[in-house]
Amino acid sequence: MKNYFKVKYGYGSTEFVSIEEKELPKVLKAWQNDSILSMGDTVIKGGEIKSISPHYNKYTGWNENYEPKDAEDFLQIKRDCPLGLEACVENAKMFLLDGGKPENYENFLLNSKIKLIQEYGYGN
Repeated sequence: MKNYFKVKYGYGSTEFVSIEEKELPKVLKAWQNDSILSMGDTVIKGGEIKSISPHYNKYTGWNENYEPKDAEDFLQIKRDCPLGLEACVENAKMFLLDGGKPENYENFLLNSKIKLIQEYGYGN
């Protein structure tokens, strides 16, 4: 299963793009350097990024612009979304701080998953 994140670049409910986990370092680097970032049909200035958070709507089946409102919504997030989504953003930040290049992040993710499988036997 792919992990998805919402990059908000404005305060309106439609001012965001949805990205896959492999794109996190590219977005974080643009945010850090206030550089221009092209995401599909959207061009974003890094300094305009307001937040990067899990895109729960991709897992819950909600409308793209729907925002969780009550306890029932948050229970659905807990039930439907993969564990550890919040940690993915921190992992990407650490990858960049350790000198990793955004174009190498997808290989880093793949190698990390292979190590988990080898170490803990997941997927057997």
